[in-house]
Amino acid sequence: RQDHVVLHLDAVLPRVIELATTSVQYREKAAACELLDAVIKLCIGINKEYAGTRDKSQLRDDFTAQYRHLFPAMLRLATDADAFARQLFEPLSFQVIHWMTSNTQADNSQTMALLDAIMGALSDDAHSGQREFGARCLSELVKYSIKHNKSASKGAHNVHSLLRRLFGMARHPAPLQRLGYAFALNSTYRQLREDKATLDSHLLEICEKTFFALQLAHRLPGVAAVEIQLKHGAIMSEFNRYRYNVLLHLGQKPDATMVV
Repeated sequence: RQDHVVLHLDAVLPRVIELATTSVQYREKAAACELLDAVIKLCIGINKEYAGTRDKSQLRDDFTAQYRHLFPAMLRLATDADAFARQLFEPLSFQVIHWMTSNTQADNSQTMALLDAIMGALSDDAHSGQREFGARCLSELVKYSIKHNKSASKGAHNVHSLLRRLFGMARHPAPLQRLGYAFALNSTYRQLREDKATLDSHLLEICEKTFFALQLAHRLPGVAAVEIQLKHGAIMSEFNRYRYNVLLHLGQKPDATMVV
C-alpha cells in the first residue's frame, strides 16, 4: 500500500519567495532557496511526466500561474549577492530554459511565462546584473528553440514570440527598454542568423526596429523614465479597460517613492 500526501504550497510560496529574495539571515535565506529550488524542479518533473497526455482528468501540468511568480524569483536569485543562491539558481535557470523550449505549440502559456520573466530581467531598471543575465538567458532560449525546431520551412515558435516582445521594447520611449532591446539583439544575433526561416520572415523588420530605436534615442534624449497610469472607473467596460495616461519624465529619473 502506498500513501500519497497532498501538499498545497500556494499559500506559502509568496512568503518563501520573499524570504529567499530579501532575508538577511543566512540560514533562513538558504532554507527558503532550497525549498524554492525543490518546488521549481517538482513542477518541471510533473510537466515531464504528464507531457502530451490526452486524458483531461490527468492533465495536472499547467503551472502557468505559479510560474509567473517562480520564474522572476529564480532569475533574481541567479544574480543575487549571496553566492549560495547564485550557485543554486544560475544553472537551474538554464536547465529550465532547456526544458521549456521543447514545446511543440506556438505561444505555449508556460513557455511564455518563462519568456516574460526573462524580458522583465532584461529591462530591469535597478540592477545591471539582471539585464546582463537576462541577455544570456535569451541567447540560450533562442539557441535551444532553434535546436528543438523540427520544421525546416518554419522558424522556431519561441523565436517569433520573442521577436514580438523585442519589437515592443525597441519602440518604447523609455531608454532602459531600448537598452534592453540592444542587449537582447547583441546576445542573440549569432543564434538568429542560423535560423534561415526566421531571418527570411523578420530580417527587414529587425533592421527597421533597430534604426527606429536609434532614431528615437536621438529625438528623445531627455526622457529619463516612462510611467503608465491606468484610468479607473466604477463600471467595467471597453471604455475603462483600455484607457490610461502616459507620463514622460524628463531629466533625472523620478524617485520610486514619488507620488504623481
